[in-house]
Amino acid sequence: MLALMANTRSREVASLSGVGVNSPGRKLFEGVDLSLKTNESIVVRGSSGSGKSKLLRIIAGQDSPDQGRVNRRGGTTQVFVSTTFEDCPVDTKLTVREYFLASRGLVELEAEKAKLEKAMSLGDNSPRTIQRYGWVIENYESRGGSTAEAEILETLNNLNVTGQSSRRVGLDTRLDTVSSGQRTKLAIGRALFSNAELVILDDPTAHLDSASVDWFTQRLKSANRAVIVASNDDRVASTGSQIVQIEDTGRAFIYNGSLGDFEKKRTAQLDSEQILRTALVRQRDDLRRTYEKFKSEGDFKRSKDFAATGRQMQTRLARMDAEIAAMPEVQATMPQSRRVQLNIQESGHKVSDSSIVIRNVVRTYDGSGGVDTSAIGEIRVKRGERLIVSGANGSGKSTLLRMIASEVIGSSDFGPEQGQIVVNSRQRVGYLAPDHMGLSQNMGVLEEVQSAMERTNEGRAVSVLTAMGFDKNRIRTQKVGTLSAGEKQQLALAKLIASNPDVLILDEPTSNLRPDIKRRLADALNKFDGTVILVDHDPDFTRQISSSRDINLSAKIQRQG
Repeated sequence: MLALMANTRSREVASLSGVGVNSPGRKLFEGVDLSLKTNESIVVRGSSGSGKSKLLRIIAGQDSPDQGRVNRRGGTTQVFVSTTFEDCPVDTKLTVREYFLASRGLVELEAEKAKLEKAMSLGDNSPRTIQRYGWVIENYESRGGSTAEAEILETLNNLNVTGQSSRRVGLDTRLDTVSSGQRTKLAIGRALFSNAELVILDDPTAHLDSASVDWFTQRLKSANRAVIVASNDDRVASTGSQIVQIEDTGRAFIYNGSLGDFEKKRTAQLDSEQILRTALVRQRDDLRRTYEKFKSEGDFKRSKDFAATGRQMQTRLARMDAEIAAMPEVQATMPQSRRVQLNIQESGHKVSDSSIVIRNVVRTYDGSGGVDTSAIGEIRVKRGERLIVSGANGSGKSTLLRMIASEVIGSSDFGPEQGQIVVNSRQRVGYLAPDHMGLSQNMGVLEEVQSAMERTNEGRAVSVLTAMGFDKNRIRTQKVGTLSAGEKQQLALAKLIASNPDVLILDEPTSNLRPDIKRRLADALNKFDGTVILVDHDPDFTRQISSSRDINLSAKIQRQG
């Protein structure tokens, strides 16, 4: 169902000219020229920290570029969904219905429509009232008001927000009662539902299952809007009419056409440039060796002709140096990164019983939804075991992990309403969730990791940060607040690992992570001697984990690994 269909002629809503951004110690990207038009979608790709999120924030008007300019067509409406909650302020007292309708300006129109209808029912049939009512109805219908509720429900269903175990999420559900995963999905769904001319989405598929991604990619093709998405998901990239690849060198490749064509063209161009660069460097080095040989033997002093030859060689060397410097940088291969390993160590505290026991816990939101493990029975996780918690969004995965973490720190703010969670408080526990990163924006990257260590060990901190994808030459100067969403996720994990936890409670740890770091993390978790309790949306990642047991909160079942 798609109510908002308009003319299919493309029109430019924003453009970028020579846009570049510098980061401490390096350039993120430079020379980006883009034209954002309705009926077209742009997909931005690149590794964590390459500047994808920064580029989107610049387009959204939340940040300014260091070079170049951004032009926006006056009056253009836009919606921006960031990867972090703090970048998406919203009144959490709103219902889902109000949250969606506001994106089309329908809340005010509904209120005025009801007010005018009441006035007319009381006998006000003045020309002014009738004329105003006609205007309201026309705008209400043009914005899809009559079909809006059906569209919202369809969106919630396709994004798997209203599954069997999460019926509490409906039109009248308040935003402050939904889980973090559901809230992210609601923000994505609202953006697609809106009538904004420019939709900006930062890594939207990080919290979507496969079926939801398929539906999402179809909606990206909706008419009468310009869409720019930061995503390394090939399924998303395949829908783009234009692909922007930001290399780690700061160079941006911009291509029109399919993903397959883009990969072929990019590879061919990089190979060609590498061949030309290698050949020119070899010629320059040969010429320099010849020049140095002549110079060391005093040949340039023998005659005016030799001296002139020497000056010509210097001029040629300077010209070749300039030509090489002007060549596009080619991504350097770093084979040593393949040998980097991530090692998770325990605290070494002696604990008589390290088991975590979950007995028939129930916690609801206003009497419904939440989590209920009573039908699953007792869940006992021993030292060295890995428990994977699965289930539909809203089935209580995040709620369960948060309750366990709260029990460990002795907090009664988020305990079960029924049942019991037993954890030995002498165990050192690391807890990570999308809304619980535990980072201080003003601290340095290395300082942040060291703050979690029982005994400061800079070498260990550097080792963990390097394994999590950070450049060891920059970690002493980088500030947390300058990091991308992916880098913050990497840092939060590095901080937990450096704390030498006995128990790791991880809620969606792989969101925004590069594939190589996901593989490294999975390998480290499998070798970890402590306890792991894990929730993650990525089936490829969870399949890599050698789990001791799995529980499905939707199906109410528990399986031994």
